Amino acid sequence: MTRRVPVLLACLALAGCSIGTPTSPASSGPCKPLPNATVAADGPPAAIMRDLSGGPSEYLLGVPGGSVARIEEATGFSAARLGGGRVFFSVRRGATDQDIRAGKLGECAVTVGAGTMAEVDPQGRAVVVGANGKWKLVDNTGKTVTDLVAPGGAWTGDGRLVEPVPNGAALAVYDLSGARHDVPLPKGTVPQGTLGPHQELVASAAGIQALDLDSGAIGPLGQKLQSQRTLSGSPDGAWISFIDQDGTPQLLNLGDGSTVALPNFSPTVGTTWSRDSKWVAVQGLYGGVAFRVADRKVIDMGSLIVVSW
Repeated sequence: MTRRVPVLLACLALAGCSIGTPTSPASSGPCKPLPNATVAADGPPAAIMRDLSGGPSEYLLGVPGGSVARIEEATGFSAARLGGGRVFFSVRRGATDQDIRAGKLGECAVTVGAGTMAEVDPQGRAVVVGANGKWKLVDNTGKTVTDLVAPGGAWTGDGRLVEPVPNGAALAVYDLSGARHDVPLPKGTVPQGTLGPHQELVASAAGIQALDLDSGAIGPLGQKLQSQRTLSGSPDGAWISFIDQDGTPQLLNLGDGSTVALPNFSPTVGTTWSRDSKWVAVQGLYGGVAFRVADRKVIDMGSLIVVSW
């Protein structure tokens, strides 16, 4: 007879270990481990993608231009997101409700909340969750960090959540402890999204400017940029991607003012930066590409678009 006691004792000492078929702490049945992604040293990082020819709730995990696998449990209405090696996704429960789950690559996910999932911290430490008309910040174990004043928001490169207060007069800035401070918005400015670790892009009559989230100071970017569509600042604060008046996606180098035209093989609807700022994904109506900033390498992904990476 095989002795299993030593194995069992060793297993009990390890969090999440089980004998036989693994089960998720959030469910009574066998868990479905998330796909893992093998990333080449000189290639793009892991990403969550959608196939525009597939269903609206079918999300894939993998590497642009490489192998991808479907996230089987991602059946909800909220878009799946990747942060710090964790996958956050929603699971439909009934006709309208959904649970929010999170797990590391290759491991089982656990439920961390219920409702609508919004933005995820770049390091995967927290997620914005909405339910019954209210929004809160939840950590990756499901613990509520703090209530929020508004839905959505955007994360800075150093892991702070920024969202406009309801009257539009200020930005509420939250850290991962739940502490909040408000940064006044000058009259006539409209938030456009975060730039780097401590700035918010704002549109005004003077063009696109940068608002310092620590000091509250506002000023020009150093390079002239008039209002454009779908502005997106890189996490390191060195670049801004945008779509110009002709519909061409471009990059603006904030250091020297140079611009780089991005591939535009179909009508472009947006761009998504990788967390390390080395890659930017271009999303079109019929598919997308991944673009490496350093050497302008392009990976055509066909009907796939990057949702998060």
